[in-house]
Amino acid sequence: MTAAMSNSTEFEFDHTLPAGPDILEDIVALVPDWKHLIAQLDETIIHVDVFDSVSALTPSAGQLLCTTPAVKSTLDEVVSSLGADFLTLLDKARRQPPKKVRGTLQDSQGRFFEVTARNVISDHGLSLGVFFILHDLTKYHVQQQKISTFVSMVAHELLNPMAPIMEGLNLIADEQMGTLNDVQRHCLAVVAEETSRLARLVNDLLDISRFDCGKIQIQRIPVDVPRLLSSAVNNVSARAVAKGISIEIKYHELSADLFGDHERLRQVIINLLENAIKYSAPGKQIVLSVLSRKDHINISVKDQGFGMARRDIPRLFERFTQLNYPDHIRNRGQGSGLGLAIVHEIVKLHRGKIKVFSELNQGSEFIVVLPKRRKGRLS
Repeated sequence: MTAAMSNSTEFEFDHTLPAGPDILEDIVALVPDWKHLIAQLDETIIHVDVFDSVSALTPSAGQLLCTTPAVKSTLDEVVSSLGADFLTLLDKARRQPPKKVRGTLQDSQGRFFEVTARNVISDHGLSLGVFFILHDLTKYHVQQQKISTFVSMVAHELLNPMAPIMEGLNLIADEQMGTLNDVQRHCLAVVAEETSRLARLVNDLLDISRFDCGKIQIQRIPVDVPRLLSSAVNNVSARAVAKGISIEIKYHELSADLFGDHERLRQVIINLLENAIKYSAPGKQIVLSVLSRKDHINISVKDQGFGMARRDIPRLFERFTQLNYPDHIRNRGQGSGLGLAIVHEIVKLHRGKIKVFSELNQGSEFIVVLPKRRKGRLS
């Protein structure tokens, strides 16, 4: 990896969620009587010690668990209320001290929480237990569901007339309704292009709403990697040629262990290639490559485009986000800002992650990291 591509950001969690309060830093080191401190806080905090005992709760955590800080709760009682995902976060936090672990869970009452867990380590290297801080996202989740339902309804209403409109345009273009002059052909081409763009936008909105509702399921089957990459490149080749951009495919230690949804992975690669074409100057090159590792497979799209500042990388996968660099504004056309958000959702469904390397005016590289199929598992 060159120095120009040294900055990396990995996406594993949903960064569109509102951030919860962060008060876990050095709580033990700063205040020896931390259990007394916790009892005075307004935030929802639960402490689980090394013996799996719930040894401290804030008042709001007691209300959540239908108990009081003075009454000791067992781990089973907490799991009964907050679900098995609480145990998953506990185990993950214990394996990664003192790194914070973030996730979301739904309790037995149907409420949604953003959770931050941290295994606090003393100066002597001993675990002082795992602290959980919960941020109630129920109102936010309900609001997002309403928005998603509305978007889905509008998108369906817009999609319904798309087919007859496109069919009518094709009939006119084929001169089945009369001969066209050059001006009419030009106008018709503009209308057809804008209609196609609108159809792509509507389909993106439908995909986003389906992701939100959990309606998109992936089918894990063996993926023919050369066929996958060639199909994606063929889809964008006309746009690349029109801009004088070449696309090279490279295989490094090609593996047959990629299992996933062919069409959805094709969608991921097409979106990444389209972005690379869009934000590259004419005459540049894009490299699409595959690298097989021990436990995962990397699919990389590397361009020689305009790049971006490191501070803007985390924003890329937020919905409707488009960067406002002059080169980006001039070249992005009329995109919706949903392409990378859809990429993020599809990769999450495959239990993968995305790495981004970029420097302003030095190009960008997007690496999709997909886990290989474990031996003995069919999916």
